[in-house]
Amino acid sequence: ITRQEVASMVPGALLGADHTHAVLDVCAAPGSKTLQVIENMILASRTGGKAPEEVTGVMVANDLDSARAYKLAARVRACGAASQHLVVVNHKAQKLPQVVR
Repeated sequence: ITRQEVASMVPGALLGADHTHAVLDVCAAPGSKTLQVIENMILASRTGGKAPEEVTGVMVANDLDSARAYKLAARVRACGAASQHLVVVNHKAQKLPQVVR
């Protein structure tokens, strides 16, 4: 269990990330919002009482501080299967590389 401020929970709850979405968090560490969004993506694939659909979405979690980005990656890695939908990067948010999907 990790303590999280209510204000930090609001963005993930309002975002409504689906299992097919690509989501970018530019100031991601320590990772509470990131994990919340990934969890929502996985849960979205299991709605309606049907068999779970494949999660094809991805979460890109960026943090400028390399030590914080490393800790974020370690935290998500400990979550197991959810980490396969996450990419952790370490860039200035204003200069993120352009990625073509």
